[in-house]
Amino acid sequence: MGIGIATEDARLYYLLVRELKSLGLPFESFRVEEKIPAGILVIITSERERSRLRAKQKVIAVKSLEDVSKAIAEARMVLLGKEGSFRELLVGIDPGKNIGVAIVADGEFLEGKVFRDVDSAVSYVKQAVERYPAAKSFIKIGVGSPEYEELAFKVSSEVKGVQKVVLVDESGSGRGLEKFKGLPRDVVSAISIAMREGRQRKRRVP
Repeated sequence: MGIGIATEDARLYYLLVRELKSLGLPFESFRVEEKIPAGILVIITSERERSRLRAKQKVIAVKSLEDVSKAIAEARMVLLGKEGSFRELLVGIDPGKNIGVAIVADGEFLEGKVFRDVDSAVSYVKQAVERYPAAKSFIKIGVGSPEYEELAFKVSSEVKGVQKVVLVDESGSGRGLEKFKGLPRDVVSAISIAMREGRQRKRRVP
């Protein structure tokens, strides 16, 4: 199972469950003072309830409701054996009327979403780079749509902690993406972009 939730805070529980389900991550719920089975590797609880837990597992305490996404990201890192940071974080962006964004770390797809506007997509990218610390972080943008230049400028200007913004040719094979067929098409395209080589974007003034 991997992730456990142990909290009596109804609002926190709701937000944790909603996000875990949206990410397709299995989890199990426990009472705060319940003994946690060995199959659970990490427990998410509130800061207030942390001292009541009877758990030998890694415990992640959420200090405020705004930290739910960060706590889940930390839990995923524990499950992947990446406590601390990843080696390489790749953010793939598929521009267009619908903007697909995919987050890939050390070869593992973590999450992705589809947006209808550039600002929302860039905000999501900023949050993802903050949630998943890595020794190296790269943003890769497909150039198959004329909207790519606006996205490239915005992420170069607004997203901190990224080593390179890379422009990627979207043409070619989609081999190896069959396992992602249940995801939105734009997210799958973004995964493909994240995994491809490209050329570094030169910064310019608009």
